[in-house]
Amino acid sequence: ALVDATDFGHLRFDYRQASAATHANASMVLEPPDADHLGSSLVTGPSPVGINTPAHGAAISLVVSTGTLMTSADYVSTVYVLSTMLELCDRAGAQLLDAEASAKTAESE
Repeated sequence: ALVDATDFGHLRFDYRQASAATHANASMVLEPPDADHLGSSLVTGPSPVGINTPAHGAAISLVVSTGTLMTSADYVSTVYVLSTMLELCDRAGAQLLDAEASAKTAESE
């Protein structure tokens, strides 16, 4: 319905190709983001490589949507809730980067 409403159906293939590394789809079974040579290996188990960007993006989206909702009304706690969420979001981003670096290091050993 969105494609029909926006009249951007001609870009669907390009969008799918561009978002393949971020969004789950069948092509990632044939070309996992952590493969040494794309097209030459199959995913045989979970891979943490590449998860940090979408996971941190989800955390940021939660902060933004919560902030938008809370600032639309007069809540006394808004500043405290949002500052806490921002701190947690930053911590999550750092942890995700560390986890991916550790996974890459372990994988190369």
